[in-house]
Formats: sequence, structure tokens, C-alpha cells
Amino acid sequence: MKINGEIVKIESVLPKDQKVIVVKGSSTIHDLLNLLKTNGIHSCPVVDDNNDCIGLVDYLDALSFTMQVDQEIETKQWKKYMMKFSFVLNTVDNICDLSKRNPYITNVTKEDTIEKLCFLLGSERIHRICLMEGKKVTNLITQSHVFRTLFDTQKGMCTSEEWYQKLIQTKVKDIELGIQEDKGKTLLKVKNTEMAIKAFEKMNLNKTSAVAVVNDSGHIVGNISASQLRGFLDEDFNMLGDNVSNFIDFAMKKQGIEVQHIVFVMPQFTIQHVIQEIIKHDVSRVYIVAKDKKPVGVISMSDLFHMFYDTIEK
Repeated sequence: MKINGEIVKIESVLPKDQKVIVVKGSSTIHDLLNLLKTNGIHSCPVVDDNNDCIGLVDYLDALSFTMQVDQEIETKQWKKYMMKFSFVLNTVDNICDLSKRNPYITNVTKEDTIEKLCFLLGSERIHRICLMEGKKVTNLITQSHVFRTLFDTQKGMCTSEEWYQKLIQTKVKDIELGIQEDKGKTLLKVKNTEMAIKAFEKMNLNKTSAVAVVNDSGHIVGNISASQLRGFLDEDFNMLGDNVSNFIDFAMKKQGIEVQHIVFVMPQFTIQHVIQEIIKHDVSRVYIVAKDKKPVGVISMSDLFHMFYDTIEK
């Protein structure tokens, strides 16, 4: 990827003064959840007794540990069901990438190009990547950090590029981007009255990180996502047996958020507006809504990285 005619390396977008938090593979899942909560993070590298990295782990992996769910299980049975799973006796090395959503990429260094990074974050839909020196992790780079560094429409590294300025003026309805139902793709939705675990099962089945929440009239009333698990401890996973609305309220309060803000755009809005909304509200996706406020699509950071990768000068 070229910016101002120069090939840019990953080291140019690394977060400054980053302390990489790691967890031992021999640690319990209970200890992992406490570590993630204490540090306010969603994921961390897993190391062995020599501090060599052996993988990545996140909340979705802990969730997958509990997802051997009987399809007929009811809310009132959930707490009894959860007693089958011991977060204290099972170790982290047994749940690394259990969700199959958190691949551990070992061949990325700070000397690689931004082009490679955009491919992994977009086409491969990876949310975080370990930068390695041998078997040691030197940095953990996230999708959201790179997105803001490169594509912030005010101060991103790409703002001076002609291809970028032209692309962000494109309207959502005029481009194949994300999920748009009028272009033959189906938006995933759940009712706000469904069990929360069913929403996460749907995410797992469709290899996505979020699902639109709708009411009985089909209007969007929320978003349920993997990031809402941040801060969860052992006992909090009982909330997966409650309905989606109660789960979201509980998750928001855990994170100190009073009300969930649903970010949406309309088909006639520009890509520039989409980027600005993602950065302004610190979200990973925006929903596309029709005039009646019913959701008809979604655009994620991964979708935008994929679009930029296909467009940038290589």
C-alpha cells in the first residue's frame, strides 16, 4: 500500500507504549476472565511456561466452552445447565480459538506492509493480530486501532490520497459493501424476546460477531455482539439464559453504559458518513435502515477494510 507514493510498513501504525497482556496456557478460565476484566480487554495472547506464544484467546472462546446447548433448553433451566461447566477446573490452553473466530497468525512482523495488514483485517476478517519476533509477542494490533489510524476522514494517514477521497464520496446504495438485502444478501436478526444464547449460536453458525435485534414489528431496537461479553466473570454467563433485551441491559451496565446507542445509516449516505459514525461512536459496525427504520443491511470495519484493500495502490 502506498501513501504519498511510499510503501508503508506496519510499524508506522503501531500503538505507542503498548503493554501486551498475556495469559499462561496453564491458567484457569476463571483466572482468564479476571485478567480480561481487570485490564479492560477482550482478548490476549496465550503463552507457555517459556513465555513463547501458543495462541490467542478471547471471550468468544470462553462462551464456546458453554455452548453445547440442548436446543430445547428453557430459561428456567439455564443456571442448572451452566453448573456442568467449571471455569475453575478447565485451563486456557483447552479453549484457544475454540470459537474458530480468533485465528492465531504467526507470520506478521512490523516490517510487513500495510497492504498485508488490510488483507488480514478485511478479506480474512481477523480482529486482532500478534506481531512476532521469533516466538515472542511484541505487539497486539487491533482492527479498530488500524482503522482509525488509516481511515479517519479528518486525520487518517490516507486522507490526502486521491483514491481515498474519491471512494468515500460513494453512496452506500451504489456499491457492493457489507450486507445489503436489496443486493441479494440476508441480514441476520434476532427477536428481543429470544434467549441470548440463541443469538450467539446464530453468530457462531454464520461466523459473524454481531446480530441485529428487532421487535415484533421488525424495527431495530438493538445490537447484540461479542464485545458485550467484555467484563463478564464466571457467574455472569448465567445471563445467556435470559432474553436478549435483558442480556444487553445487563452487559451495558457491566461496562458503565446506561443506554445502548444504535448506530445506523441510510442507503443514500456516503462511505465518508459511515466511517465518521464508526469512529464517532466507537463501534465496529453500522446498520443500514429503510425509511420505516427497519434494518436492511449492515456494514462492518471488516467490510470497509476489504473494500479499501481492493482499491488501494499496491
